[in-house]
Amino acid sequence: MDQHYKNFNMEPEEIDVDRKIIKVIDSLPENLKPRFKALYMNDNERAVIGDKMDCEIEALEKAIALRKVPHHEEQERIIKGERTIFDSEVEIFDKTYISLVN
Repeated sequence: MDQHYKNFNMEPEEIDVDRKIIKVIDSLPENLKPRFKALYMNDNERAVIGDKMDCEIEALEKAIALRKVPHHEEQERIIKGERTIFDSEVEIFDKTYISLVN
């Protein structure tokens, strides 16, 4: 990978596509080059936003998964019969959901 791409997290295939696009832009008539350069840069900026979003979504998914762990552990204890007192859950269930069947 050459120095122009060292600060970007790009796959070799992406770099090849980038180079091909730049060559196409370079072959355009002079009056069109600025427009296509602007479009190219705009698309790159949009892609960076998408990449940041992907990272943020991944971090959020991990955080939510960690918050679910105690609930999964509690379900496992209930299923295995290790926990046998359900008074608070039954009370909430009876107050909230029993009206749905009436």
